[in-house]
Amino acid sequence: MEELWEGEAVRLANEEEDALLKKGAQLTKLGAEQGAKVTAAFEQGVWNLVASKEPKEAAEFQAFAKRNGLSN
Repeated sequence: MEELWEGEAVRLANEEEDALLKKGAQLTKLGAEQGAKVTAAFEQGVWNLVASKEPKEAAEFQAFAKRNGLSN
């Protein structure tokens, strides 16, 4: 299922990008440093949201993810 979704997500993103460009949108690519900052901010936002709902479980899962290289 995960492999199917990864391919489908790319297809949908490309389809959406094409439609937006046809309507006059401009595509802006982030540099590596900016992209890393956006990714880190998004990840932290997800952790904060989860922690606000289930603090103990969130802390345990975040520690697991960090130990296994799945999160910063």
